Amino acid sequence: MVDAARRSLSTDPSRRHKPVVRLVHDGVPYIVKREESRSTRRMRSWLLSTGCAVLFRERVHPARLRAGNLGDEAGRLRQLRTHGARVPVVIGEAPDFLVLEDCGEDLADRLGRAAAHERRTLLVQALDDLSGFHRGGLWHGAAQLRNLTMKNDLLHRVDFEETAGHALPLDLMQAFDLILFFHSAFDFLEGDETQAMTLLRRYFRHAPRAGVARALCRIERVTGRLADLESLLARLARKHEDVRRALELARLLRQFCRSQLA
Repeated sequence: MVDAARRSLSTDPSRRHKPVVRLVHDGVPYIVKREESRSTRRMRSWLLSTGCAVLFRERVHPARLRAGNLGDEAGRLRQLRTHGARVPVVIGEAPDFLVLEDCGEDLADRLGRAAAHERRTLLVQALDDLSGFHRGGLWHGAAQLRNLTMKNDLLHRVDFEETAGHALPLDLMQAFDLILFFHSAFDFLEGDETQAMTLLRRYFRHAPRAGVARALCRIERVTGRLADLESLLARLARKHEDVRRALELARLLRQFCRSQLA
């Protein structure tokens, strides 16, 4: 399978520079994932280190947060499967790419096409999947909805190159997963803050870790400053999706943390 993937990558110019490629061999679809450059991994580690210092007040050297190579990701996928997690099977390994099981359609794509009722159902399903994953003592590190796929009506998790969980406490990594989940979910919640809070409370009913709640409230001490500046940032939020998502996240965390103190 590795040889077939290498031939396909080398003979099709449209695939040469894509980090993730879907290919079909003998009628079976597979995913080929390429190695990130060292410079890209180094830059991400510095950004993550800065984020840890700002959000969690945890000082971690960037070298300890650097995304792993493909061999690290393959090892983590195999380990997660021993825990019963629905993640891709590693079909083959090469020094510069992995051949992985195709785990179906990207959930974000499906959410983008879904009607309102189906969208709410899928978001609850994704939230429950994350809480179950965390209940097992696991962390993802890339819990955005784009890293969930749907195959045979079951959710699968992809993209496990992050290694930050080996350097940070589990509570912080699971809180980070929640932040990534909601930051991506706001695109499909259409400003419904009540549904967002319902989802967050549902998570803690299913995975009631006090340490994760405390970690979210540590983050709120930073994001709360954005909420204070919302009137000034309103125009930017209309023009820039990331600003809008950040403000929605700030409001969600403020409401959640105030309810924790009540």
